[in-house]
Amino acid sequence: MSFPEVLDAARALPRDEQLKLANALLDPVIEQPGLEIFPEHLRHLIPPNGSVIEYWSPVATTDAAGLAVIEEVLRDIRKDT
Repeated sequence: MSFPEVLDAARALPRDEQLKLANALLDPVIEQPGLEIFPEHLRHLIPPNGSVIEYWSPVATTDAAGLAVIEEVLRDIRKDT
């Protein structure tokens, strides 16, 4: 399997599996002395293995109801500025 194929396969994984893969690849690097990619004072920001992190992602919509909501939000933002 070529490297581009491996990358495509990794990108096709669900988000939680991508995080597990990233942790599995980074753990050996982080643990090696002299190769710390994260400074010690920032390591507490790295979620531990097995963490579940909720995230919000905006979803583009093209249906009329969704566009109406977006237009309303933009009007409210413009009113406040």
